[in-house]
Amino acid sequence: MKNKVTDFLLRLIFPERCIVCRRFIPQGYICDHCKGEDTAVSVNLNIAMGKGSRLVKVWAPHRYSGNYRQNIHRFKFDGAYHKAEAIAKLIADRMPEDAFDGADFITFVPLNKETYRQRGYNQAELIARELSKIKGTEVRDVIFKVRQNKPQ
Repeated sequence: MKNKVTDFLLRLIFPERCIVCRRFIPQGYICDHCKGEDTAVSVNLNIAMGKGSRLVKVWAPHRYSGNYRQNIHRFKFDGAYHKAEAIAKLIADRMPEDAFDGADFITFVPLNKETYRQRGYNQAELIARELSKIKGTEVRDVIFKVRQNKPQ
């Protein structure tokens, strides 16, 4: 009973907002409007791996445009690291059921040291760690940065 009352009072004082457009919502992390304009993206890429290559299916929960792009920019550049859990839930909810079939681990793209120092966190790592909790798949830091790219 105490948790329900506390949750109600917290939502009354700090109402939930859609992580994409910032509209107030009664519960959850994404409003119906943003769910409706969302389109998942799936492509096959031929990735160079060692001496050979491998066809890899790449999937994203939405296109990188509009409100989603603005949301990711806030998450990456405005210190909104607390959004990692909600973004991971969005990814998990939209993910194809077979997305982790045969997967040994989840990984993330590293930041260069200067960018990490400026932001104080790696947004891709935070999402990977939250997704790991949801899906029960281990996270491994296996990708190495070999050159500094311009932030996207």
